[in-house]
Amino acid sequence: MSGHKRATITIREDEYRKLQEAEMKLRAEQKERVDQELKMYTNGIFTSALAEMEQRQQYFEQVISSLDSDLGNLEREAAQTLFTQQADFYQEIEERMNATWENTTQFVDEVSQGFQNLLEIEHRHHQSQLGAINQQLVHQQENQQQKYFLAETWFACAVTLRDFIEDQYDFNRFMPGQTEKFDNELTLAYDNLQQDMPEAAFVSAQQVYLRLSALRLEIEKVMSEWQVLFHSTYRTARKLSKLAKENRECTAIDLNGNELSFSIDLKKWSGGTYVTLIRQINEITSILRNDAHRLTIQDLKNYLQEVLPQLEKELDNLIHQARWEVVNSQIRINIADLALQALEKQGFVMNEGGYVNNDMRRTFFASMRNIEGSEVVIYVDPGKENTNALVIDSKDKVPRTEHELRKRFQEISQTLLQYGLQVGQMEVESTPIPGAVEKPTVIQTEERHHILYR
Repeated sequence: MSGHKRATITIREDEYRKLQEAEMKLRAEQKERVDQELKMYTNGIFTSALAEMEQRQQYFEQVISSLDSDLGNLEREAAQTLFTQQADFYQEIEERMNATWENTTQFVDEVSQGFQNLLEIEHRHHQSQLGAINQQLVHQQENQQQKYFLAETWFACAVTLRDFIEDQYDFNRFMPGQTEKFDNELTLAYDNLQQDMPEAAFVSAQQVYLRLSALRLEIEKVMSEWQVLFHSTYRTARKLSKLAKENRECTAIDLNGNELSFSIDLKKWSGGTYVTLIRQINEITSILRNDAHRLTIQDLKNYLQEVLPQLEKELDNLIHQARWEVVNSQIRINIADLALQALEKQGFVMNEGGYVNNDMRRTFFASMRNIEGSEVVIYVDPGKENTNALVIDSKDKVPRTEHELRKRFQEISQTLLQYGLQVGQMEVESTPIPGAVEKPTVIQTEERHHILYR
């Protein structure tokens, strides 16, 4: 005959689902509040980017004033069109950001694609106009001197545009290796002029200019995309950082899903995982603040699509797990309390009880004695999310049959069932009860009735 009996205790599925929904709702409400607080950051975030572009536009118009009048007018028109398109692009992104924090990369891709389509239309128009201007210049060639003039005109325009681009854009960051290629081709065009080959110089210089003109539009598009991805990534990182810091002590919930007056120390309950998570979030935030100029578009997409969502998921799981451990710790007390009530009907009275090592994450222990000197020790061990294990260790002065011990356990099970707890199949334990040698914190008898699960 064994005095050790074990069964798994599970809360009802509807109760479990209700608690799940309450916990998820609590996290969702907190995220919504943080979203609203951070909206101030989103408003006008592209103002500085547009101001910088406007300055480039004004400087570009000064630079191209030295070009052939037809070329200058065409480039001025293209620059103004580009500025209008970028302003519309930023405005649409900002409006979408203010509307939702979800699917950021998706709507950035959608709006970016629309912007790209407009740029391609503008590029084709621009190239067509340049071709028309070129034809006019070609038809004016009547002698060698005019050929030299045409080649020198295109060469000067190409050098002017190349110098502007190198001065205004960070090519090493957005398009590494591009300027060196153009430098080589311009050197070739210059050598052709020096060697009395104006036709070859004209072709080389013209092709460089056409590609530089297209490249300026492309890098403006890339920079706009980078700006959008950076601000999207930064605001997501700020949101995650704020959520993580606010949940250093997150609100506990009771068995009905209501918020309790005390908080959970996430650092303690997570066993160090929270500290690691905070460090990772802080590292990313620091990079975004201090080393943004080193980040490529692909770096930002990786943060936005992979790294930050994974960290947010880990934080959610951490909060969820901590709250459930607190709920389960309450349930363990209640299971023990109900078992004690059943044993009181059999003549037992409370002796002592509490959590092993005063740790709410661990086993709850309670012992009772009767007038004969028999002792029954109850252990409620933590299990999976919605389960706990009830162990009854009977130490009777008067020998009991297996039938009597089973009946004692069944009476306890009936009490648990009356309060909506599900009791699994009873198992016979033949080994010493884990944790039995560890001294719990004593709980007074009158205290245990205040937290009964009903």
